[in-house]
Amino acid sequence: MPADTPRIGILTCSFAGDFPLCRTLARSVERFAEPDVLHRIVVPRRDLALFGSLAGPRTEIIAQETLLPRGFLNLPRPPGAIRRFIPALRREIYLTPVGLVRGWIMQQIVKFAAAAAMPCDVVIHADSDTCLIRPLDPASLAPGGRVRLYALPGEGRLDTHLPWHAAAAELLGLPPCDYFGADYIGSLITWNPESVRALLARVESVAGRPWTRALARRWQFSEYILYGAYAGRSGLCPMPHAPSSRSLCHSSWGHDVHSPEGVARFVAALEPHHLGADVQSTEGLDAPAREAIFAALEARAAEL
Repeated sequence: MPADTPRIGILTCSFAGDFPLCRTLARSVERFAEPDVLHRIVVPRRDLALFGSLAGPRTEIIAQETLLPRGFLNLPRPPGAIRRFIPALRREIYLTPVGLVRGWIMQQIVKFAAAAAMPCDVVIHADSDTCLIRPLDPASLAPGGRVRLYALPGEGRLDTHLPWHAAAAELLGLPPCDYFGADYIGSLITWNPESVRALLARVESVAGRPWTRALARRWQFSEYILYGAYAGRSGLCPMPHAPSSRSLCHSSWGHDVHSPEGVARFVAALEPHHLGADVQSTEGLDAPAREAIFAALEARAAEL
């Protein structure tokens, strides 16, 4: 990989319910990323027409179904009255060659497939509720030719996360391990597509079946922990990475973004290494409120 000018791509997996958020993200990419930075937005086929308005010279909209092998089908959701009485039907469910699979697992499989197909050296995972707030510096994402890997040592050792570490060890064919020493989960996470392809080949070799089926058989795993364990701790990854405990994203998690005082504290907490921010969709803010927060963050970033 070139150490000075790595090719950068931005990947967003979205759906109709997040379209207004994704539109704000796409506009920020237009402002803060160079024209040769590809922004690929992956959505269900049924949402292609809606997202088509975001397509442009550097923004591609593709159907997630084109990334999956035959036999992975998104089942129609039953009427709302039925979903209210059967909680398990409130979420998306897929029919696959290994049985029924929850939407949360399929989202991660799609993310791996999409990242493996990105034509770049570094792919930034940008969820729909994120927004760039300052110019994107490609060199900072691959210092010395090594892809940046977010890793927060000693953090993320939660009861809910330990099974994800154990799953990563099993999928990679490593000795049992319930914690790989760091938290790899965050926003604006960077991966190397070549390493993603090598990881998926490793999963196939260990499982003895296509990687999509190996992951679909898991009740739970974390895509970020699986990649982090592979790239940072397994000794298997052919591409060297540069671990960093600094997040590229200033997250609203843990902040009050519903009061003027809380928003002011959130904006003041912005740091120079933050390339973007998220105002999580679960906050329930309307578009004008979100836009005002991002505008304030952008102004603050220009001062740092």
